[in-house]
Amino acid sequence: MPYLTQGQYSGLGYSTVPVAEFDRYEAMAEQYVRAHTFDQLSDNDITAANRRGVCELMDMLYKDEHQLNKPVLSFSNGSYSETYGLPSQEKGVQNTQAKAAGIVALYFTPIQRYRGV
Repeated sequence: MPYLTQGQYSGLGYSTVPVAEFDRYEAMAEQYVRAHTFDQLSDNDITAANRRGVCELMDMLYKDEHQLNKPVLSFSNGSYSETYGLPSQEKGVQNTQAKAAGIVALYFTPIQRYRGV
């Protein structure tokens, strides 16, 4: 059973992930949670705050994959110009993992993250 349903996702006010891609991103977010909690959480342990964390992870993963958070590498004001850059593949993966760890740390308690360790 997934940590989060499409109805819960939209009911919490989230809408970044399209319905057609919801299951894939929910599964990816769940795997991040499982990795960061040493797979010690059962479906019954998931709280409302945890569901928000899963929503945040899904949105972050979607935006990272679709480069919706491209950093501006240069900017000019004369005739207005912007240049967007994409991080290298390795830096992008490290950045995604660091952001995911931060989201899990924010929405999951220390007991949830370290139970059984």
